[in-house]
Amino acid sequence: MVSEKRGAPQLEVLTDKGCTGTAALPSPPSNAPGTELPDKHKKSNKAHAALRAPVERTISRIRACIES
Repeated sequence: MVSEKRGAPQLEVLTDKGCTGTAALPSPPSNAPGTELPDKHKKSNKAHAALRAPVERTISRIRACIES
């Protein structure tokens, strides 16, 4: 996804929940152990996963071709 900020296109980076995140690469919301994630975060994570899934499958297929 590309978004506009101050007239210059900015690339939106999709990190996974395993990434600790920084100001430049924020990670999706996660819950503390023993607590449930609020609905707004669940919806956000679901949309995030839907965008990442095709990329993850493609990377997996490329790796399988390289390793064969």
